[in-house]
Amino acid sequence: MEEDVLRLYSAGRLSTRDACRRLGLRDGSVLLMALAERGLPVPRPAPHVLEAQAEDFVRLWKSLA
Repeated sequence: MEEDVLRLYSAGRLSTRDACRRLGLRDGSVLLMALAERGLPVPRPAPHVLEAQAEDFVRLWKSLA
């Protein structure tokens, strides 16, 4: 069960909050340590999320000029 939850989280199919709740973990930092202990990668944001973050950064950067 624990391995399944970690694999779902690593694949980006489960949120940090849900994974911590299912595993009874204190927070995301403990979850990241559990991933590392099993050699699983940290989930990456979806491409559209990364694009939105980049657009936000450009807007903020330009507002400082």
